[in-house]
Amino acid sequence: SALESLGSAVSSEAAAKLSEAILLDHASLTASKPASSQAPAAPSPPKIVNTTPAGAKMSAVSFLAPRGKFDLEFREGSLQFESKTTGAVECKLEHVELLFELPLPNANPKVKVGLTAIVLSKPIVVGKSTLSYLVLQGKDSDKAEASVDAAACTAIAPLAQGGKITGPPNDVVSKLVAALTQKAPRKHDPYTFLSAKQGAAVKCNIKSVHDGFLFPTDAGVWFVN
Repeated sequence: SALESLGSAVSSEAAAKLSEAILLDHASLTASKPASSQAPAAPSPPKIVNTTPAGAKMSAVSFLAPRGKFDLEFREGSLQFESKTTGAVECKLEHVELLFELPLPNANPKVKVGLTAIVLSKPIVVGKSTLSYLVLQGKDSDKAEASVDAAACTAIAPLAQGGKITGPPNDVVSKLVAALTQKAPRKHDPYTFLSAKQGAAVKCNIKSVHDGFLFPTDAGVWFVN
């Protein structure tokens, strides 16, 4: 079902957290480490506390942040990541602050590439990374599938057809998170920003090494590597 769009106003606290996450990422890419010092160990991920039956499951979903492929389980109140290298990690959905769906610029106009970004009010630890946001992308031709147990999670039951939700992976994840959090995804608004090429972002890089895109939004500026 169609989701109502959020109002244009975003709290200053949310914008500050988004900007802080971007600045921290920039610092991690540009700062040099002293030869004699060692990076502090990342805190241990929290134990899985939500053991109720999963309302939806997805396999081998590719993420940009955290980087890698993960099996996902969606429950009332939580999203669980799992891979062979990181084990199982739980993200509480009450910490989802903002949800974005943005179009990525693409050299081939016939191929549409979408980006889904989930901003968290409380960071999660996945492997050695501490993240304040989750990011994934997908082409409109990509096919992903979430198997749905309607009895286990009534909030996502209306999304399923024949016990499944299909589509590009970023779209499927966005639909599930939106349904479970009751937060409508924020989409590109051309009245907020439109590049000279009529796009939602501009190509850029950090120190000519890390290529990516800048997405100006009314909640802050995203850099996607």
